[in-house]
Amino acid sequence: MNILTLDAGGSSIKHAICDGAMNLSDHGKIPNTFSTQKDFVEAIAKVCERYKGNVDGIALSYCGELDPATGLVFNGGSYGFNTGTNLKRLLSERCGVPVAIESDGNCAALAEVRRGNLRGHSDSVTLVLGTGVACSVVLGDKLWHGSHFFSGAVSFATVDLREDMGWDNVCAGACGANGLTGIYERLAKAERG
Repeated sequence: MNILTLDAGGSSIKHAICDGAMNLSDHGKIPNTFSTQKDFVEAIAKVCERYKGNVDGIALSYCGELDPATGLVFNGGSYGFNTGTNLKRLLSERCGVPVAIESDGNCAALAEVRRGNLRGHSDSVTLVLGTGVACSVVLGDKLWHGSHFFSGAVSFATVDLREDMGWDNVCAGACGANGLTGIYERLAKAERG
């Protein structure tokens, strides 16, 4: 069994083929230059068409809040045009194969619990610093989605309650990749004078 695995992150969609033994091959990346949902879906369909007849499904790690059972995206994240869309159904219909979808933070947690440093730990928290900040909670060896599927959604949590809400005062802006590299840029600039 071969699965087309996709990681739709803020800066790009990374992809690879995963076989039944969880070996990854044929890695690739599509930069996030999408302005519409159609562009996003067609980019994924183009990758899937390369493997037509050789993949049994798609597994999508997505940078937004969603219901993994239905595929409904509540918050499209870096791909805001997907908000309110059943992305699982849309991609399945377009690509002709079953689709599984989960938030990127939860996918990272599953990977760590099954094959990484959290193997053997039934309760854990995983934090991923990317374009935004993904967080996932595992309790009793199961992902905890919460009552509204927002468990671990920390990107827009306020960093300093004494300050006004703004991009520099939420986890994604302050602690995501751009926020952290911005700190180093300012420090380097100050050292140079």
